[in-house]
Amino acid sequence: MTGSFNTLSTKSDKFEPLAYVLNSQLRWSTMKCLSLKQPFAELLISGKKTVELRKWNTKFRGKFLIHASKKIDKERAISLGINCAKLSTGAIIGTAILYNVKEYESKAEFERDKNKHCADIKKFGSYKYGFMIRNAHTYVS
Repeated sequence: MTGSFNTLSTKSDKFEPLAYVLNSQLRWSTMKCLSLKQPFAELLISGKKTVELRKWNTKFRGKFLIHASKKIDKERAISLGINCAKLSTGAIIGTAILYNVKEYESKAEFERDKNKHCADIKKFGSYKYGFMIRNAHTYVS
């Protein structure tokens, strides 16, 4: 659950380098990208995870690319019954829409959302913000 959104430059947020996508009119445009460790990226594009936990907040709302980092949290994958050998890494694997951000102020609130963020409850306090995600889809080239 590490990473940041990336795009051209916006100094007031955690947005830094860039990701380009080709839009339907065959013109290049920028699109934000969020990098996640596996199995969390896979859980997000499958719709099983609808909240992505972060230490930082963002003002961004909209469609973004989902990048599966090269790192796999093997312990968490095994505890969730996910085969690590089948996980894509080091690639853009999908898209989703970030529509809101929730701030976790209590352990009870964090625990109520455990089926949405798929994190170990021991992580409470490490991640204060929950990026609320919808319309996640696998990237099809």
